[in-house]
Amino acid sequence: MDILSRASEGSEVEAERNSLSEDLQVAVDDIKALKDELSQSRATAVRDFVDKSAVYPLVAGTSAAVVLQRFFNRGKLVA
Repeated sequence: MDILSRASEGSEVEAERNSLSEDLQVAVDDIKALKDELSQSRATAVRDFVDKSAVYPLVAGTSAAVVLQRFFNRGKLVA
C-alpha cells in the first residue's frame, strides 16, 4: 500500500509540475506580446513626433537631430 500511495503522490506532483509549466509558458508569451506592443508604441510615438514637428526644424533653423535629441531627453531627469 505504501508503494501505491507513493505512486499516487508522484503523479500528483507531475500533474502540478505540468500545470505550473503551462502557466509559466502563458506568462512568457504574455510578456513577449507586451514587449512587442511596447516596441511598436515607441516607434509610433517617435514617428508621430517627427511627423508633427516636421515644420519646426525648418522654421526655427534647428536640425532634425536636435529635435529628436530634445524628444528623447525630455523624459530624463537633469541634475
